[in-house]
Amino acid sequence: MDKDRILEYVLQDLPYVMYCMQLARSPDSFSLASVALFQNVSRELSSKLLGLVDKQMSLSMTLSKIEELYSLETVPKAVLDGTEKFVNDEESASQGMEIEYKDVSFKYPGTKANAIEDVSFKLEKGQTLVIVGINGSGKSTLLKLLNRLYDPSSGTISIDGIPMKSLLVDELRASTAMHHQSFSLYPLSLRENITMGATDEGLVENNEERLAQAMSFGGSEAVIKKQPEGLGTFYNSPITLHMSSISNKGDQAFRKKVQEVRKTIEFSAGERQRIALSRLFYRTASNRIRLVCVDEPSASLDPKIEYSLFERLRSLSISQGKTLIYVTHRFGYLTKRADLILVMKDGKLVEQGKHAELLALGGEYADLYSLQAEAFMLDD
Repeated sequence: MDKDRILEYVLQDLPYVMYCMQLARSPDSFSLASVALFQNVSRELSSKLLGLVDKQMSLSMTLSKIEELYSLETVPKAVLDGTEKFVNDEESASQGMEIEYKDVSFKYPGTKANAIEDVSFKLEKGQTLVIVGINGSGKSTLLKLLNRLYDPSSGTISIDGIPMKSLLVDELRASTAMHHQSFSLYPLSLRENITMGATDEGLVENNEERLAQAMSFGGSEAVIKKQPEGLGTFYNSPITLHMSSISNKGDQAFRKKVQEVRKTIEFSAGERQRIALSRLFYRTASNRIRLVCVDEPSASLDPKIEYSLFERLRSLSISQGKTLIYVTHRFGYLTKRADLILVMKDGKLVEQGKHAELLALGGEYADLYSLQAEAFMLDD
Protein backbone atom coordinates (compact mmCIF):
# COMPACT_ATOMS: atom_id res chain seq x y z
CA MET A 1 0.00 0.00 0.00
CA ASP A 2 1.47 3.38 -1.02
CA LYS A 3 1.93 6.35 1.30
CA ASP A 4 -0.86 8.39 -0.32
CA ARG A 5 -3.40 5.63 0.31
CA ILE A 6 -2.33 5.24 3.95
CA LEU A 7 -2.60 9.01 4.46
CA GLU A 8 -6.05 9.00 2.91
CA TYR A 9 -7.28 6.34 5.35
CA VAL A 10 -5.78 8.21 8.33
CA LEU A 11 -7.46 11.48 7.37
CA GLN A 12 -10.80 9.76 6.81
CA ASP A 13 -10.71 8.28 10.31
CA LEU A 14 -9.35 11.37 12.02
CA PRO A 15 -12.78 12.93 12.76
CA TYR A 16 -13.95 9.67 14.35
CA VAL A 17 -10.84 9.55 16.53
CA MET A 18 -11.40 13.12 17.63
CA TYR A 19 -15.06 12.40 18.43
CA CYS A 20 -14.17 9.30 20.47
CA MET A 21 -11.57 11.25 22.44
CA GLN A 22 -14.14 13.93 23.22
CA LEU A 23 -16.65 11.27 24.24
CA ALA A 24 -14.12 9.67 26.61
CA ARG A 25 -13.41 13.00 28.24
CA SER A 26 -17.05 14.00 28.56
CA PRO A 27 -19.51 11.05 28.39
CA ASP A 28 -22.41 13.29 29.33
CA SER A 29 -22.09 15.13 26.03
CA PHE A 30 -23.06 11.99 24.10
CA SER A 31 -26.47 12.13 22.40
CA LEU A 32 -28.16 10.82 19.28
CA ALA A 33 -28.39 14.38 17.98
CA SER A 34 -24.62 14.88 18.33
CA VAL A 35 -23.97 11.59 16.50
CA ALA A 36 -26.22 12.63 13.62
CA LEU A 37 -24.57 16.03 13.42
CA PHE A 38 -21.12 14.44 13.50
CA GLN A 39 -21.94 12.08 10.63
CA ASN A 40 -23.08 15.00 8.50
CA VAL A 41 -19.89 16.99 8.91
CA SER A 42 -17.22 14.30 9.28
CA ARG A 43 -17.18 13.31 5.62
CA GLU A 44 -16.79 16.87 4.43
CA LEU A 45 -14.10 17.50 7.05
CA SER A 46 -12.16 14.41 5.88
CA SER A 47 -12.42 15.54 2.29
CA LYS A 48 -11.20 19.06 3.14
CA LEU A 49 -8.26 17.76 5.15
CA LEU A 50 -7.26 15.36 2.37
CA GLY A 51 -7.57 18.15 -0.18
CA LEU A 52 -5.26 20.40 1.81
CA VAL A 53 -2.64 17.67 2.13
CA ASP A 54 -2.91 16.82 -1.58
CA LYS A 55 -2.40 20.44 -2.55
CA GLN A 56 0.65 20.68 -0.33
CA MET A 57 2.11 17.49 -1.80
CA SER A 58 1.34 18.64 -5.35
CA LEU A 59 3.00 22.02 -4.70
CA SER A 60 6.04 20.33 -3.18
CA MET A 61 6.35 18.01 -6.18
CA THR A 62 5.98 20.92 -8.63
CA LEU A 63 8.64 22.96 -6.88
CA SER A 64 10.94 19.94 -6.91
CA LYS A 65 10.45 19.52 -10.67
CA ILE A 66 11.11 23.22 -11.28
CA GLU A 67 14.30 23.01 -9.24
CA GLU A 68 15.35 19.94 -11.24
CA LEU A 69 14.63 21.72 -14.52
CA TYR A 70 16.73 24.77 -13.65
CA SER A 71 19.55 22.56 -12.39
CA LEU A 72 20.02 21.34 -15.97
CA GLU A 73 21.63 24.67 -16.79
CA THR A 74 24.55 23.79 -14.52
CA VAL A 75 25.12 20.27 -15.89
CA PRO A 76 28.65 20.25 -17.35
CA LYS A 77 29.24 19.13 -20.94
CA ALA A 78 30.44 15.55 -21.31
CA VAL A 79 33.08 16.75 -23.79
CA LEU A 80 35.51 19.67 -23.64
CA ASP A 81 34.27 22.63 -25.63
CA GLY A 82 36.32 24.04 -28.48
CA THR A 83 37.28 27.68 -28.91
CA GLU A 84 37.00 28.16 -32.67
CA LYS A 85 33.87 29.66 -34.20
CA PHE A 86 32.08 27.61 -36.83
CA VAL A 87 31.11 29.52 -39.99
CA ASN A 88 27.36 29.18 -39.97
CA ASP A 89 25.55 31.47 -42.39
CA GLU A 90 23.19 31.10 -45.34
CA GLU A 91 26.02 30.94 -47.89
CA SER A 92 27.91 28.19 -46.03
CA ALA A 93 24.69 26.23 -45.43
CA SER A 94 24.06 26.02 -49.16
CA GLN A 95 27.44 24.30 -49.50
CA GLY A 96 26.73 21.58 -46.96
CA MET A 97 29.38 20.17 -44.62
CA GLU A 98 32.56 18.25 -45.41
CA ILE A 99 33.21 15.38 -42.97
CA GLU A 100 36.33 13.28 -42.62
CA TYR A 101 37.09 10.43 -40.20
CA LYS A 102 40.74 9.44 -39.89
CA ASP A 103 41.55 6.18 -38.05
CA VAL A 104 38.72 6.80 -35.57
CA SER A 105 38.22 4.30 -32.72
CA PHE A 106 35.86 4.60 -29.77
CA LYS A 107 34.81 2.63 -26.72
CA TYR A 108 31.88 3.62 -24.52
CA PRO A 109 32.67 4.62 -20.93
CA GLY A 110 32.85 1.59 -18.65
CA THR A 111 33.43 -0.88 -21.49
CA LYS A 112 36.59 -2.64 -22.64
CA ALA A 113 35.88 -3.41 -26.30
CA ASN A 114 35.84 -0.79 -29.05
CA ALA A 115 32.41 0.02 -30.48
CA ILE A 116 34.12 1.16 -33.69
CA GLU A 117 37.74 0.66 -34.71
CA ASP A 118 40.05 2.44 -37.19
CA VAL A 119 37.24 3.98 -39.27
CA SER A 120 38.34 6.27 -42.10
CA PHE A 121 36.23 7.92 -44.81
CA LYS A 122 35.59 11.32 -46.37
CA LEU A 123 32.22 12.82 -47.33
CA GLU A 124 32.21 15.89 -49.55
CA LYS A 125 29.91 18.88 -49.07
CA GLY A 126 26.34 18.27 -50.29
CA GLN A 127 26.79 14.52 -50.75
CA THR A 128 24.48 11.75 -49.55
CA LEU A 129 25.97 9.01 -47.38
CA VAL A 130 24.14 5.77 -46.52
CA ILE A 131 25.52 3.61 -43.69
CA VAL A 132 24.48 -0.06 -43.67
CA GLY A 133 25.22 -3.11 -41.57
CA ILE A 134 23.58 -5.51 -39.15
CA ASN A 135 22.48 -4.45 -35.66
CA GLY A 136 25.36 -3.67 -33.32
CA SER A 137 27.85 -3.07 -36.11
CA GLY A 138 28.62 0.51 -35.01
CA LYS A 139 26.39 2.52 -37.36
CA SER A 140 24.72 4.67 -34.69
CA THR A 141 28.02 5.24 -32.88
CA LEU A 142 29.36 7.08 -35.93
CA LEU A 143 26.55 9.63 -35.59
CA LYS A 144 26.96 10.03 -31.84
CA LEU A 145 30.58 10.99 -32.37
CA LEU A 146 29.61 13.36 -35.16
CA ASN A 147 27.23 15.21 -32.84
CA ARG A 148 29.91 15.26 -30.12
CA LEU A 149 27.90 13.31 -27.62
CA TYR A 150 31.27 11.60 -27.16
CA ASP A 151 34.79 12.18 -28.41
CA PRO A 152 36.82 9.47 -30.19
CA SER A 153 39.16 7.35 -28.07
CA SER A 154 41.70 7.77 -30.87
CA GLY A 155 41.83 9.24 -34.35
CA THR A 156 40.49 12.54 -35.68
CA ILE A 157 37.16 13.81 -37.01
CA SER A 158 37.37 16.95 -39.14
CA ILE A 159 34.61 19.31 -40.27
CA ASP A 160 35.44 21.39 -43.34
CA GLY A 161 39.08 20.53 -42.73
CA ILE A 162 39.01 21.73 -39.09
CA PRO A 163 39.48 19.25 -36.21
CA MET A 164 36.02 18.91 -34.67
CA LYS A 165 37.33 19.13 -31.10
CA SER A 166 38.49 22.69 -31.71
CA LEU A 167 35.02 23.92 -32.76
CA LEU A 168 32.46 25.41 -30.36
CA VAL A 169 30.02 22.60 -29.55
CA ASP A 170 26.88 24.75 -29.51
CA GLU A 171 27.63 26.28 -32.91
CA LEU A 172 28.39 22.88 -34.41
CA ARG A 173 25.16 21.36 -33.12
CA ALA A 174 23.16 24.41 -34.24
CA SER A 175 24.17 23.62 -37.82
CA THR A 176 23.08 19.98 -37.58
CA ALA A 177 19.67 18.29 -37.62
CA MET A 178 19.63 14.75 -36.23
CA HIS A 179 16.93 12.13 -35.79
CA HIS A 180 18.18 9.39 -33.45
CA GLN A 181 16.71 5.92 -32.91
CA SER A 182 15.98 6.88 -29.31
CA PHE A 183 14.08 10.08 -30.12
CA SER A 184 11.83 11.66 -27.49
CA LEU A 185 8.45 13.33 -27.50
CA TYR A 186 7.56 15.55 -24.56
CA PRO A 187 4.42 16.31 -22.49
CA LEU A 188 3.73 19.40 -24.54
CA SER A 189 1.35 20.19 -27.39
CA LEU A 190 2.03 18.53 -30.75
CA ARG A 191 2.79 22.00 -32.14
CA GLU A 192 5.47 22.54 -29.50
CA ASN A 193 6.89 19.04 -30.01
CA ILE A 194 7.42 19.80 -33.71
CA THR A 195 8.59 23.43 -33.53
CA MET A 196 10.92 23.05 -30.53
CA GLY A 197 13.72 21.95 -32.87
CA ALA A 198 13.98 25.31 -34.63
CA THR A 199 17.41 26.99 -34.62
CA ASP A 200 16.17 30.39 -35.76
CA GLU A 201 15.52 31.73 -32.24
CA GLY A 202 11.95 32.70 -33.12
CA LEU A 203 12.94 35.02 -35.97
CA VAL A 204 11.25 32.93 -38.67
CA GLU A 205 8.80 34.22 -41.24
CA ASN A 206 5.82 32.12 -42.36
CA ASN A 207 5.94 29.80 -39.35
CA GLU A 208 2.55 28.26 -40.20
CA GLU A 209 3.61 27.52 -43.77
CA ARG A 210 6.86 26.01 -42.52
CA LEU A 211 4.95 23.93 -39.95
CA ALA A 212 2.48 22.65 -42.54
CA GLN A 213 5.32 21.60 -44.83
CA ALA A 214 7.13 19.85 -41.97
CA MET A 215 3.97 17.90 -41.10
CA SER A 216 3.51 16.91 -44.72
CA PHE A 217 7.13 15.85 -45.26
CA GLY A 218 7.31 14.00 -41.94
CA GLY A 219 4.03 12.19 -42.59
CA SER A 220 2.28 13.42 -39.43
CA GLU A 221 -0.40 15.51 -41.16
CA ALA A 222 -3.08 12.80 -41.06
CA VAL A 223 -2.10 11.77 -37.52
CA ILE A 224 -2.55 15.31 -36.21
CA LYS A 225 -5.74 16.06 -38.13
CA LYS A 226 -7.59 13.18 -36.46
CA GLN A 227 -6.77 14.48 -32.97
CA PRO A 228 -9.63 16.37 -31.26
CA GLU A 229 -7.48 19.46 -30.64
CA GLY A 230 -5.25 19.14 -33.70
CA LEU A 231 -1.85 20.73 -33.12
CA GLY A 232 -3.07 21.85 -29.71
CA THR A 233 -3.38 18.22 -28.55
CA PHE A 234 -1.06 17.47 -25.67
CA TYR A 235 1.16 14.43 -26.04
CA ASN A 236 0.33 12.07 -23.16
CA SER A 237 -0.31 14.95 -20.79
CA PRO A 238 -0.31 13.53 -17.25
CA ILE A 239 -3.32 14.60 -15.19
CA THR A 240 -3.34 14.06 -11.44
CA LEU A 241 -6.65 14.42 -9.63
CA HIS A 242 -7.38 13.67 -5.98
CA MET A 243 -10.73 12.48 -4.59
CA SER A 244 -12.11 11.43 -1.28
CA SER A 245 -13.33 7.87 -0.96
CA ILE A 246 -16.99 8.72 -0.44
CA SER A 247 -19.28 6.47 -2.43
CA ASN A 248 -22.70 7.93 -3.07
CA LYS A 249 -24.44 8.44 -6.39
CA GLY A 250 -22.99 11.90 -6.94
CA ASP A 251 -19.48 10.67 -6.30
CA GLN A 252 -19.90 7.74 -8.67
CA ALA A 253 -20.80 10.14 -11.49
CA PHE A 254 -17.86 12.34 -10.54
CA ARG A 255 -15.50 9.36 -10.56
CA LYS A 256 -16.70 8.38 -14.02
CA LYS A 257 -15.97 11.90 -15.27
CA VAL A 258 -12.51 11.83 -13.67
CA GLN A 259 -11.70 8.58 -15.47
CA GLU A 260 -12.61 10.20 -18.78
CA VAL A 261 -10.34 13.18 -18.03
CA ARG A 262 -7.49 10.93 -16.97
CA LYS A 263 -7.45 9.15 -20.32
CA THR A 264 -4.46 10.13 -22.43
CA ILE A 265 -4.29 9.97 -26.19
CA GLU A 266 -2.27 6.98 -27.28
CA PHE A 267 -0.02 7.12 -30.35
CA SER A 268 1.40 4.10 -32.14
CA ALA A 269 5.16 3.72 -32.63
CA GLY A 270 4.76 4.72 -36.27
CA GLU A 271 2.75 7.82 -35.37
CA ARG A 272 5.31 8.91 -32.80
CA GLN A 273 8.03 8.40 -35.41
CA ARG A 274 6.19 10.66 -37.87
CA ILE A 275 5.76 13.44 -35.31
CA ALA A 276 9.49 13.28 -34.51
CA LEU A 277 10.37 13.30 -38.22
CA SER A 278 8.18 16.37 -38.69
CA ARG A 279 10.30 18.04 -36.01
CA LEU A 280 13.38 17.10 -38.04
CA PHE A 281 11.95 18.68 -41.20
CA TYR A 282 10.93 21.81 -39.30
CA ARG A 283 14.52 22.16 -38.11
CA THR A 284 16.05 21.49 -41.53
CA ALA A 285 14.03 24.35 -43.01
CA SER A 286 16.47 26.69 -41.29
CA ASN A 287 19.20 28.20 -43.46
CA ARG A 288 21.65 27.46 -40.63
CA ILE A 289 21.38 23.67 -41.06
CA ARG A 290 24.24 22.20 -43.10
CA LEU A 291 24.07 18.52 -42.10
CA VAL A 292 21.01 16.25 -41.77
CA CYS A 293 21.34 12.81 -40.12
CA VAL A 294 18.64 10.14 -39.80
CA ASP A 295 19.33 7.01 -37.79
CA GLU A 296 17.33 3.89 -38.64
CA PRO A 297 13.74 5.18 -38.93
CA SER A 298 12.60 2.06 -40.80
CA ALA A 299 11.77 0.10 -37.61
CA SER A 300 8.41 1.91 -37.38
CA LEU A 301 7.90 2.82 -41.05
CA ASP A 302 6.86 0.62 -43.94
CA PRO A 303 9.12 0.56 -47.04
CA LYS A 304 6.88 2.86 -49.08
CA ILE A 305 6.86 5.59 -46.41
CA GLU A 306 10.61 5.23 -45.85
CA TYR A 307 11.20 5.64 -49.59
CA SER A 308 9.18 8.90 -49.56
CA LEU A 309 11.11 10.05 -46.49
CA PHE A 310 14.47 9.35 -48.09
CA GLU A 311 13.53 11.15 -51.31
CA ARG A 312 12.39 14.24 -49.37
CA LEU A 313 15.60 14.27 -47.36
CA ARG A 314 17.68 13.69 -50.48
CA SER A 315 15.98 16.67 -52.11
CA LEU A 316 17.52 18.82 -49.35
CA SER A 317 20.93 17.73 -50.59
CA ILE A 318 20.08 18.31 -54.25
CA SER A 319 18.15 21.61 -54.00
CA GLN A 320 19.71 23.18 -50.90
CA GLY A 321 23.20 21.65 -50.85
CA LYS A 322 22.84 20.11 -47.38
CA THR A 323 24.94 17.05 -46.56
CA LEU A 324 22.83 13.98 -45.76
CA ILE A 325 23.73 10.89 -43.69
CA TYR A 326 21.18 8.08 -43.57
CA VAL A 327 21.55 4.94 -41.44
CA THR A 328 19.45 1.96 -42.54
CA HIS A 329 19.35 -1.80 -42.89
CA ARG A 330 17.24 -1.60 -46.07
CA PHE A 331 18.94 -1.72 -49.44
CA GLY A 332 17.88 -1.05 -53.02
CA TYR A 333 16.41 2.39 -53.72
CA LEU A 334 18.24 3.95 -50.74
CA THR A 335 21.74 2.71 -51.47
CA LYS A 336 21.43 3.06 -55.26
CA ARG A 337 21.00 6.82 -54.86
CA ALA A 338 23.86 7.34 -52.40
CA ASP A 339 27.07 9.15 -53.33
CA LEU A 340 28.88 6.96 -50.80
CA ILE A 341 27.97 3.77 -48.91
CA LEU A 342 29.71 2.62 -45.74
CA VAL A 343 29.40 -1.05 -44.79
CA MET A 344 29.92 -1.65 -41.06
CA LYS A 345 30.59 -5.06 -39.50
CA ASP A 346 31.64 -5.77 -35.89
CA GLY A 347 32.62 -2.12 -35.41
CA LYS A 348 34.84 -1.99 -38.49
CA LEU A 349 34.36 -0.29 -41.83
CA VAL A 350 34.78 -3.30 -44.10
CA GLU A 351 33.72 -1.72 -47.41
CA GLN A 352 32.95 1.69 -48.89
CA GLY A 353 31.97 2.92 -52.32
CA LYS A 354 28.93 3.18 -54.58
CA HIS A 355 26.22 0.58 -55.05
CA ALA A 356 27.52 -0.90 -58.32
CA GLU A 357 31.11 -0.93 -57.07
CA LEU A 358 30.22 -2.79 -53.88
CA LEU A 359 28.12 -5.36 -55.71
CA ALA A 360 31.06 -6.03 -58.02
CA LEU A 361 33.30 -6.72 -55.00
CA GLY A 362 31.11 -9.67 -54.03
CA GLY A 363 31.77 -9.05 -50.32
CA GLU A 364 29.68 -8.15 -47.26
CA TYR A 365 27.50 -5.60 -49.06
CA ALA A 366 26.74 -7.99 -51.92
CA ASP A 367 25.82 -10.75 -49.45
CA LEU A 368 23.48 -8.52 -47.43
CA TYR A 369 21.91 -7.12 -50.60
CA SER A 370 21.29 -10.62 -52.01
CA LEU A 371 19.76 -11.87 -48.75
CA GLN A 372 17.33 -8.96 -48.62
CA ALA A 373 16.44 -9.25 -52.31
CA GLU A 374 15.70 -12.95 -51.89
CA ALA A 375 13.48 -12.27 -48.88
CA PHE A 376 11.33 -9.86 -50.93
CA MET A 377 11.04 -12.31 -53.83
CA LEU A 378 10.02 -15.34 -51.75
CA ASP A 379 6.34 -16.22 -51.84
CA ASP A 380 4.46 -16.30 -48.50
